[in-house]
Amino acid sequence: MRRTDIATWAAPVLLLAASLAAGCKPKNTDPPKVDPAEAALRSAAAFVHCVEGGNTACVRPGLNHGAWDAFFLLGWLADGSPPSILEALSRELVAHSDPKVVQGKFVRDVDALASPLRGAECDPQGGQPISPLIDQLQQAARERLGRLGMLSKDMEGVIQGLGDEARDGLADGYLVRMSCKREPYQLYLAAASEGNRYSVVGATVALPRFLGGDGASSVDPGKALRARTLGLTGRVAPVAPGTVDLWVPVPMEVF
Repeated sequence: MRRTDIATWAAPVLLLAASLAAGCKPKNTDPPKVDPAEAALRSAAAFVHCVEGGNTACVRPGLNHGAWDAFFLLGWLADGSPPSILEALSRELVAHSDPKVVQGKFVRDVDALASPLRGAECDPQGGQPISPLIDQLQQAARERLGRLGMLSKDMEGVIQGLGDEARDGLADGYLVRMSCKREPYQLYLAAASEGNRYSVVGATVALPRFLGGDGASSVDPGKALRARTLGLTGRVAPVAPGTVDLWVPVPMEVF
């Protein structure tokens, strides 16, 4: 066979082989990108379903619960009663410095939630980035404690330190609102970023209006008084402004 005939015969074969080789290349197997807010909402819903089953193993060890606790303490400084801050701040900061104590508190809160959440029919209603909320809490805490004459240099250091810690663990996190048909009626879950996934590291049953919450005045008083879950044991639910004098010595408030 002449060289020109071989070239003429080989050209279609080589073209067919190239086509087959191109078709055999593996397709892009990268997982589809998920919207972070949507991922946080799914994580919150999965967490609530886990807690409904009464399983405290929903709280995974090793998560940064301290970041949420720092956020929570900032909210207390911005919205809690002055006597309770004076009386309990040192004790709360000591507890906050121990990761095992912080996680244990969250485990107990989750355990207390298991029964009320069962049948409460809670669904995620939306989420908002936590990082801007930390700035608002710090500013609100400074302004309020300043008006009350409690903003010392040491207190300023506490506010700054808590804010830095909250940002470190919740910089890409979301605060997800769960709306329930029965007690606890509303629930806010903090979902922290773990790469491409989110994990719930904290929760609270109410949020002040300046952070986008409903505020106590919009909650039916009977419902608020019956809401004894999520760390409210030994504390009181938030009250509408002007209902109780700020200097009445009541226990620490949750938001």
